[in-house]
Amino acid sequence: MWIHGFLTKMGLAKTKQLIIYCNNKSALHMVHNLVFHGRTKHIEENYHFVRDLVLEGTIQLSYIPIALNNKQTYI
Repeated sequence: MWIHGFLTKMGLAKTKQLIIYCNNKSALHMVHNLVFHGRTKHIEENYHFVRDLVLEGTIQLSYIPIALNNKQTYI
């Protein structure tokens, strides 16, 4: 978030929304599902921070398979 804000102030950011690629489908599901379950009661504050940013539209989480995640061919 800090780097994206810095690049925006310098006029170098191409978009206002930051896209974060993730290969964990469970994490993506938890961010988009507003229902809490008994298994998710010990989630750290970072999860809630990311979830709020997704709901605000500041960031977008996108799934990327592990094979592509290791190769950096998506940049």
